[in-house]
Amino acid sequence: MFLKRVANKKYDWWLLVSFGYYLFSALVYAILSIAKFNRYSFTPGDLCIFNQGIWQYSQFKWPIITFHLDKPFLADHFHPILIFLAPFYWIYANERTLLFLQPFIILSAMVPLFLIARHLTKSVALSLALIFCYSFLICINIIMTRLV
Repeated sequence: MFLKRVANKKYDWWLLVSFGYYLFSALVYAILSIAKFNRYSFTPGDLCIFNQGIWQYSQFKWPIITFHLDKPFLADHFHPILIFLAPFYWIYANERTLLFLQPFIILSAMVPLFLIARHLTKSVALSLALIFCYSFLICINIIMTRLV
């Protein structure tokens, strides 16, 4: 049913192109981030806090962070939505899991951004240019690969 609708509407193919670009760019950022981490090029301070907290969520424990003198994780960084990242730690419990998932979460705004731009401008080319520019923002690059 969905594929029939996609085949009938011309601009829905562009939606698939934008989703493919999202997957490609997020995968490139994830590989760069993990490669820099493996070379010890950067070790952000909060990475150990989030890693320990999410790991304890994955073990069904109340997260206590030893990095900050045994404070509860939710007292220091109140992000209860991070509980949804715990199942990924059942597959691979490591900091690299967070570094791999981060670009996919940050760049997930590309598809709704494409749809909103397509609705407002009625131009597929401008919408694709907008998400292309979004993926290369310097703040996005710094967040995901720590270029600076």
